[in-house]
Amino acid sequence: MGGARGWASHAWRIAISMVTFLDRRIPWREGIELLEAALHAARSVEDRVGAGYTLNSLGCIHLDQGGWEQARACYEKSVECFREVFNVPGEAMALGNLGLTCSHLGEYEQGQRIGLVALELSRKSGYRRGVAQNLDNLGVACAGAGDHQGTLEYHRRADVMISRNSASGTPPRPACTTWVSPTPRAASTPRPSGASVGPSDSFGPSTASAGRPLRCSRSPAPWAPPAIRNWRRASWLMPRC
Repeated sequence: MGGARGWASHAWRIAISMVTFLDRRIPWREGIELLEAALHAARSVEDRVGAGYTLNSLGCIHLDQGGWEQARACYEKSVECFREVFNVPGEAMALGNLGLTCSHLGEYEQGQRIGLVALELSRKSGYRRGVAQNLDNLGVACAGAGDHQGTLEYHRRADVMISRNSASGTPPRPACTTWVSPTPRAASTPRPSGASVGPSDSFGPSTASAGRPLRCSRSPAPWAPPAIRNWRRASWLMPRC
């Protein structure tokens, strides 16, 4: 595919393949510039899959930096790109991030509706990591809406799914399948200094200065702990409700 479309198609693949590395090495504003250049390259050869992945990664940078509306715009365009070429796993990925962004904006019911669609798409396409992440994101939406029982159930199911994936040897997700699962908070509330934003192959949280490389807070297994942590938090909350 890349060879058929020429160097422009290779450009976005190189950028996406380096996202995790660049996350630790360059300021987030430079990350946006890099991905915007990759997006331009993908669009120049009408590569909708490439545009979908780069838009999704751009959305994750904006989400990490608290730019909810910019993130939503990127994810919506990413979903359109994947739908046009019937790329179901890509659509599920972008929809999951879009639903989470709605939760950040306080649109919890919309976040749940979108998350349920993303969950179903992940199941139909056999995208097991997507199933786990969407269950976790649905728990975030339920928490924001005050549905503590739903929060507990979704995070519990995400934990079970993650354990199954680990037991079956499901490999770590590639850098382009980006998911973010932070603790829910009001859209106007800044992220506390040093807070982890969960698994995100984007360009670092906003707590570092803009003049030096941004480094995300990560664990050795970057996509598993948020669901477990959220489930435990919900379990602790339930008796107090």
